[in-house]
Amino acid sequence: MNRSTARPRWWMPAAAGIIVVVLLAVLFSFASVRQAAADFLGIFRLQKITIIPISPEQWEAQQGKLESLEALMEQGFLGEPTFLREPSDPVRVKDANEASRLAGFRVRVPGYLPDGAVRKEFSVAAGPAIRYEVERDKAQSVLELLGVTDIALPNVEKLTVEVDIPSVVLQEYRLPAEGGTETRFAVYQVLNPTAAVEPAVDPAVFGEAALRALGVPAEEARRLAGSVDWTCTLVIPVPTNLAAFREVSVDGSAGVLLEEVAEEAGEPMRTLLWQKDDVIYMVAGRLRGSELVHIAESLR
Repeated sequence: MNRSTARPRWWMPAAAGIIVVVLLAVLFSFASVRQAAADFLGIFRLQKITIIPISPEQWEAQQGKLESLEALMEQGFLGEPTFLREPSDPVRVKDANEASRLAGFRVRVPGYLPDGAVRKEFSVAAGPAIRYEVERDKAQSVLELLGVTDIALPNVEKLTVEVDIPSVVLQEYRLPAEGGTETRFAVYQVLNPTAAVEPAVDPAVFGEAALRALGVPAEEARRLAGSVDWTCTLVIPVPTNLAAFREVSVDGSAGVLLEEVAEEAGEPMRTLLWQKDDVIYMVAGRLRGSELVHIAESLR
């Protein structure tokens, strides 16, 4: 589980170069999963999660282009973000009460743990607040680089995007080593990020452009973009050759269980993700899916 807080990895505009990323880098170990969720009408408030599968053929066709885009991003082609608040180093806490006080919301702890599990870390960190300006002409040229030539972005000179990721709470556990391999799992709790964009534009245009950039065929991308409420939905494109997923009921909410397509023996990496009461939850580790759900259901 990547817990890096390096600036380029905390967030990244998606393929269109404008969609605001609100899913933290800590949330997934699948490095190739492209994440995006945005509000282009005002303030984004996450209420639901939608998975969009990307076929191996679609992913392979676009992967080289996306890597080229990442290189351009790192060179500052679309500009550099302004940090309104730097992400903080994690602060270790002793219990849920202290964590709640620092995080600004009620932090929950598991009532159930697998046999032998020992908590090794309980910490709270402030996420970044970022302002980012994107010139429309450069964003359009990025789309063309990705092979999307039939979508015109809104006729504005530039968009100003502000993203605020308030706080992240981590509880990390370790299980006794079996065969010399130590098993770890973690429970993350993230206060809902917010995002705002000026001027207000139609979010479906950017959603369609991003899906096309990820290799989704034109007609399907248009249909999907039109069916998503971009003001409250976290959209996670998942290459199906890298991860499988299914919807689950967890903690009284609708959730998603992702499982890496592992090439080695042993339990694959699994991630259970859901949202409840303005908090994003994740339980992740090399445990069976039923164990992750059991841990999630026991949060108190």
